Amino acid sequence: MKNPDHELLLQRTSAFMKFNEWEQHHRFIMDFQTALDGLETILNLLPEQSKARPFDPSGIAHLHKALSQLQ
Repeated sequence: MKNPDHELLLQRTSAFMKFNEWEQHHRFIMDFQTALDGLETILNLLPEQSKARPFDPSGIAHLHKALSQLQ
């Protein structure tokens, strides 16, 4: 019996590799002001409750630690 999680991981890895290959030939270049405008738009979509909460970077630190194990 095949492990569905393993199959999903293989599918996503394959898709990610295909995207990386495609991206090599289709670089997206954005100027600084456009990038900032996009971030502002995303932040404006957040509910006020979310913006009022204090920022907790512990999740980011945990993610960085986990990703560092991949190298």
